[in-house]
Amino acid sequence: MLKAGLLALALALPAGAAWAAPMFDDFQGLCVKTAADPAATVAAATAGGWSPVPAPLLAQFSGAAGVQDADGRMRSDANGLSFVLVGHKQLPVGGATLSVRFCAVATTAAPPAGQLPDALSAWAAVPAAASMSKPGQTGYFFLDDAGGHKPVPMDDPAAAMAMAKSGHLRLAFVQESKSIHMLAFAIPFDVSPAT
Repeated sequence: MLKAGLLALALALPAGAAWAAPMFDDFQGLCVKTAADPAATVAAATAGGWSPVPAPLLAQFSGAAGVQDADGRMRSDANGLSFVLVGHKQLPVGGATLSVRFCAVATTAAPPAGQLPDALSAWAAVPAAASMSKPGQTGYFFLDDAGGHKPVPMDDPAAAMAMAKSGHLRLAFVQESKSIHMLAFAIPFDVSPAT
Protein backbone atom coordinates (compact mmCIF):
# COMPACT_ATOMS: atom_id res chain seq x y z
CA MET A 1 0.00 0.00 0.00
CA LEU A 2 2.54 2.56 1.07
CA LYS A 3 5.53 1.01 -0.67
CA ALA A 4 5.25 3.09 -3.84
CA GLY A 5 5.84 6.31 -1.95
CA LEU A 6 8.70 4.89 0.08
CA LEU A 7 10.63 3.04 -2.59
CA ALA A 8 12.71 6.02 -3.71
CA LEU A 9 13.46 6.96 -0.12
CA ALA A 10 14.38 3.39 0.77
CA LEU A 11 16.89 3.19 -2.04
CA ALA A 12 18.60 6.34 -0.82
CA LEU A 13 19.13 5.03 2.71
CA PRO A 14 21.29 2.27 4.19
CA ALA A 15 19.45 -1.00 4.72
CA GLY A 16 20.69 -1.20 8.29
CA ALA A 17 19.63 -3.96 10.60
CA ALA A 18 16.72 -3.12 12.84
CA TRP A 19 14.39 -5.29 14.84
CA ALA A 20 10.66 -5.42 15.39
CA ALA A 21 10.33 -4.22 18.99
CA PRO A 22 10.71 -0.44 18.43
CA MET A 23 8.35 -0.50 15.45
CA PHE A 24 5.82 -2.58 17.36
CA ASP A 25 6.09 -0.11 20.25
CA ASP A 26 5.31 2.71 17.78
CA PHE A 27 2.32 0.71 16.47
CA GLN A 28 1.02 0.22 20.01
CA GLY A 29 1.64 3.78 21.17
CA LEU A 30 0.61 5.69 18.05
CA CYS A 31 -2.15 3.51 16.58
CA VAL A 32 -3.60 1.17 19.21
CA LYS A 33 -3.40 3.40 22.29
CA THR A 34 -5.01 6.28 20.38
CA ALA A 35 -7.73 4.01 18.92
CA ALA A 36 -6.49 5.12 15.48
CA ASP A 37 -7.85 8.60 16.10
CA PRO A 38 -6.05 10.84 13.59
CA ALA A 39 -5.74 13.92 15.82
CA ALA A 40 -4.59 11.90 18.84
CA THR A 41 -2.08 9.95 16.75
CA VAL A 42 -0.58 13.10 15.20
CA ALA A 43 -0.38 14.76 18.63
CA ALA A 44 1.37 11.71 20.14
CA ALA A 45 3.82 11.46 17.23
CA THR A 46 4.59 15.19 17.35
CA ALA A 47 5.15 15.02 21.12
CA GLY A 48 7.54 12.11 20.45
CA GLY A 49 9.67 14.20 18.09
CA TRP A 50 8.25 13.05 14.75
CA SER A 51 8.17 15.70 11.99
CA PRO A 52 5.41 16.49 9.49
CA VAL A 53 5.53 14.49 6.25
CA PRO A 54 6.04 16.90 3.32
CA ALA A 55 2.78 17.48 1.43
CA PRO A 56 3.88 15.88 -1.88
CA LEU A 57 5.05 12.72 -0.09
CA LEU A 58 1.90 12.62 2.05
CA ALA A 59 -0.23 12.87 -1.10
CA GLN A 60 1.69 9.97 -2.62
CA PHE A 61 1.29 7.82 0.52
CA SER A 62 -2.39 8.57 0.97
CA GLY A 63 -3.11 7.93 -2.70
CA ALA A 64 -1.26 4.60 -2.69
CA ALA A 65 -3.04 3.49 0.50
CA GLY A 66 -6.48 4.85 -0.41
CA VAL A 67 -6.55 6.99 2.73
CA GLN A 68 -8.74 10.11 2.83
CA ASP A 69 -8.16 13.12 5.08
CA ALA A 70 -4.61 11.87 5.52
CA ASP A 71 -2.01 13.27 7.85
CA GLY A 72 1.37 11.87 8.73
CA ARG A 73 4.61 12.20 10.61
CA MET A 74 8.10 10.87 9.94
CA ARG A 75 11.49 10.47 11.58
CA SER A 76 14.84 9.05 10.60
CA ASP A 77 17.70 7.25 12.28
CA ALA A 78 20.74 5.25 11.17
CA ASN A 79 18.50 2.36 10.08
CA GLY A 80 16.22 4.33 7.76
CA LEU A 81 12.99 6.30 7.73
CA SER A 82 9.87 5.63 9.79
CA PHE A 83 6.42 7.00 9.05
CA VAL A 84 3.00 7.14 10.62
CA LEU A 85 -0.01 7.70 8.34
CA VAL A 86 -3.53 8.36 9.63
CA GLY A 87 -6.90 9.14 8.12
CA HIS A 88 -10.06 7.43 6.96
CA LYS A 89 -10.43 4.52 4.58
CA GLN A 90 -13.20 2.46 2.96
CA LEU A 91 -12.81 -1.32 3.32
CA PRO A 92 -15.10 -3.91 1.71
CA VAL A 93 -15.71 -6.60 4.33
CA GLY A 94 -18.17 -9.43 3.85
CA GLY A 95 -21.48 -7.92 2.80
CA ALA A 96 -20.59 -4.41 3.92
CA THR A 97 -18.33 -1.46 3.29
CA LEU A 98 -16.65 -0.30 6.46
CA SER A 99 -15.59 3.29 6.92
CA VAL A 100 -12.63 3.05 9.27
CA ARG A 101 -10.23 5.24 11.17
CA PHE A 102 -6.89 4.06 9.79
CA CYS A 103 -3.42 4.26 11.32
CA ALA A 104 -0.24 2.70 9.97
CA VAL A 105 3.40 2.78 11.01
CA ALA A 106 5.97 1.91 8.39
CA THR A 107 9.73 1.74 8.11
CA THR A 108 12.35 1.40 5.42
CA ALA A 109 14.58 -0.44 7.93
CA ALA A 110 14.70 -4.21 7.61
CA PRO A 111 13.63 -6.19 10.69
CA PRO A 112 14.78 -9.81 10.67
CA ALA A 113 12.44 -11.97 8.60
CA GLY A 114 9.31 -13.01 10.41
CA GLN A 115 9.63 -10.77 13.46
CA LEU A 116 6.84 -8.31 12.59
CA PRO A 117 4.36 -11.02 11.51
CA ASP A 118 5.18 -13.04 14.64
CA ALA A 119 4.77 -9.98 16.89
CA LEU A 120 1.40 -9.05 15.35
CA SER A 121 0.17 -12.65 15.48
CA ALA A 122 1.05 -12.92 19.17
CA TRP A 123 -0.63 -9.61 19.94
CA ALA A 124 -3.77 -10.30 17.89
CA ALA A 125 -4.11 -13.75 19.49
CA VAL A 126 -6.73 -14.82 16.94
CA PRO A 127 -6.39 -16.78 13.68
CA ALA A 128 -5.34 -14.80 10.60
CA ALA A 129 -8.19 -13.75 8.30
CA ALA A 130 -7.92 -15.33 4.87
CA SER A 131 -9.69 -12.34 3.29
CA MET A 132 -7.00 -9.97 4.62
CA SER A 133 -4.02 -12.21 3.91
CA LYS A 134 -1.91 -12.75 0.81
CA PRO A 135 1.80 -13.19 0.12
CA GLY A 136 3.60 -10.46 2.04
CA GLN A 137 0.52 -9.50 4.10
CA THR A 138 -1.27 -11.08 7.05
CA GLY A 139 -4.43 -9.56 8.52
CA TYR A 140 -6.66 -10.07 11.52
CA PHE A 141 -10.25 -9.24 12.50
CA PHE A 142 -11.10 -9.36 16.18
CA LEU A 143 -13.44 -7.99 18.79
CA ASP A 144 -11.88 -5.87 21.49
CA ASP A 145 -13.22 -7.18 24.77
CA ALA A 146 -11.79 -5.02 27.56
CA GLY A 147 -8.31 -5.35 26.07
CA GLY A 148 -8.68 -9.04 25.18
CA HIS A 149 -9.24 -10.17 21.61
CA LYS A 150 -11.96 -12.53 20.40
CA PRO A 151 -12.07 -14.00 16.87
CA VAL A 152 -14.70 -12.76 14.43
CA PRO A 153 -16.50 -15.08 11.96
CA MET A 154 -16.17 -12.80 8.94
CA ASP A 155 -17.52 -15.54 6.65
CA ASP A 156 -21.01 -14.77 8.00
CA PRO A 157 -21.94 -11.35 6.51
CA ALA A 158 -24.85 -10.71 8.91
CA ALA A 159 -22.72 -11.51 11.96
CA ALA A 160 -19.82 -9.46 10.57
CA MET A 161 -22.08 -6.45 10.06
CA ALA A 162 -23.49 -6.74 13.58
CA MET A 163 -20.00 -6.93 15.03
CA ALA A 164 -18.86 -3.94 12.98
CA LYS A 165 -21.83 -1.94 14.25
CA SER A 166 -21.06 -2.95 17.85
CA GLY A 167 -18.11 -0.53 17.97
CA HIS A 168 -15.76 -3.29 19.14
CA LEU A 169 -14.51 -4.64 15.80
CA ARG A 170 -10.81 -4.08 15.13
CA LEU A 171 -8.65 -4.81 12.08
CA ALA A 172 -4.88 -5.14 12.04
CA PHE A 173 -2.40 -6.25 9.43
CA VAL A 174 1.28 -6.49 8.69
CA GLN A 175 2.68 -5.92 5.22
CA GLU A 176 6.28 -6.58 4.22
CA SER A 177 8.22 -6.10 1.00
CA LYS A 178 11.84 -5.51 0.04
CA SER A 179 11.48 -1.75 0.56
CA ILE A 180 8.86 -1.26 3.27
CA HIS A 181 7.55 -2.93 6.41
CA MET A 182 4.20 -1.77 7.78
CA LEU A 183 1.84 -2.43 10.67
CA ALA A 184 -1.70 -1.05 10.38
CA PHE A 185 -4.70 -0.76 12.69
CA ALA A 186 -8.26 0.23 11.84
CA ILE A 187 -11.51 0.77 13.70
CA PRO A 188 -14.86 1.01 11.89
CA PHE A 189 -16.94 4.13 12.56
CA ASP A 190 -19.64 3.57 9.92
CA VAL A 191 -21.05 0.53 8.16
CA SER A 192 -23.06 0.50 4.96
CA PRO A 193 -24.28 -2.38 2.76
CA ALA A 194 -21.93 -3.25 -0.07
CA THR A 195 -23.06 -1.95 -3.46
